[in-house]
Parts: sequence; C-alpha cells; structure tokens
Amino acid sequence: MYNTPMFSYDLHNHSHFSDGELSPTELLAYAHQHGVKVFALTDHDTVAGLAQAQQAAIQYNIQLINGVELSARWREHDIYHDIHIVGLNIDPKDAQLLERLQSQLKKRTSRAKQIATRLAQIGIPGAYEGAQALAGKQCITRPHFAKYLIQQQVTKDFSTAFRQFLGKGAPGYVPTNWPDIAEAIQWIRQAGGQAVLAHPKRYKLKNQQLRQLCKCFKQQGGEGIEVVTATHKIGEVTHVAQLAHNHQLLGSQG
Repeated sequence: MYNTPMFSYDLHNHSHFSDGELSPTELLAYAHQHGVKVFALTDHDTVAGLAQAQQAAIQYNIQLINGVELSARWREHDIYHDIHIVGLNIDPKDAQLLERLQSQLKKRTSRAKQIATRLAQIGIPGAYEGAQALAGKQCITRPHFAKYLIQQQVTKDFSTAFRQFLGKGAPGYVPTNWPDIAEAIQWIRQAGGQAVLAHPKRYKLKNQQLRQLCKCFKQQGGEGIEVVTATHKIGEVTHVAQLAHNHQLLGSQG
C-alpha cells in the first residue's frame, strides 16, 4: 500500500501486547536488522504497544504505521466465518476506537475461560492458568493455549494444536460473537484508518467464497487485502494478487 521497494515494508506484526513473542522495541530492532523501512504494529484488538513502538521507530529511523488487527465475522448465508481485519493509519487515541477495543478484549477473556473449561472436559486441566502465565499481563489468545499444549507435550506444534484442539470444529473451539465485518470496517474508518483484509488464504474458503468475501469487503468500505503474508505460498500470492486487481483492492504485505 506504500510506494516503497519490495520487502522494505511490513504491515502486519504482533508484539507481546497480544500474541507475539517480542516487545515492540525488540520488534523494531529486528525489522531494522532486516532492512524494513515502513513498519506497522497491528496487535490483536489493542493499541497498547504503539507508544513504545513509536519511540523505537524514531531510534531506528523506521516509518511507523499505527495499526490494529480486529476480529470480526462474515456471514455467508447462515454460516459465520471468523475474519481478521487489519486497520492501518488509525488514530490510537480515538476515544470510540479505544472503547470498542475494550469490548473486544472482554470477549477474548470470556472466550479464554470457556476454552479452558472445554479443554478440562477432555482431560487437559490447568489450561487457563498455563495460558495466563504465558500471556503475562496481556489478554490470553489462542496461541497462548497452543504454547501451553506444546509445553505440556499434549501436541507437537502450533498447526497440530489448532487442528486437534483449538481450531473450528475442534473440542476447544469457542465461537465468539465478534462484530460483523461491516461494523469492524466502520470502526477503522471512523478512527481515520484503512481497512485491510488479513491473510485471506488462512480462512480455508473455496475460491467462490473468497471472491464473495472480497466483494462484500469492498462494498462495506474495505480498501486493501494482504497479498503477501508469512503463510501464503507463491501460487496463493498470485491468486490473491488477482483478487486484489479484480475487486480494486490495494495490495498489502506482512
């Protein structure tokens, strides 16, 4: 979305303020080491790390884009799909946005307790306490549960943890009443930002479904789509680039 050389920008990153491993300062240092010039911190449903990120960005002469990643839902007929939407260039001090993010975090806390209960029911006790220890003072996310399951040698890696325990259809999956994508996009736009459809190939949608999602996203005011992500393979990058072109969405990467 920015006129800079390929790979000199990274517009989707998480710190330990959500489910990342590093502090915002450590993230910016890592980005600097790898030649990133434009960097967005987009923690899940929180902007708590942006002030620290801004200080580090100045230190490393990196252009920081204030961001956030919102959890939302897309309704296809009578089926709901969990969708993530990145907000770029948001105002992190926008009062309405901050209030809405607090609501999102409350939903995350409630979901975490329900996940732990469901895991206990299938013989995995202590998951909430274990995930909380990994999250520290931050909100518990599903990756924290995945890390706990790996620590306890219940499963071997993240993909297996989600497939067997935490993903849709698994015993620890808890559907959450996230806002509709139209509402989430509105939150971002009202805070001065641009809405970007995150990692579209991770939703396991059929091609026709993905086209419908892109069409809906554009109609509701979405402006971009992540063409390049850490999980998109070459063929998927090509496909999403074509979707971006067909639906007049800007291309982003992270």
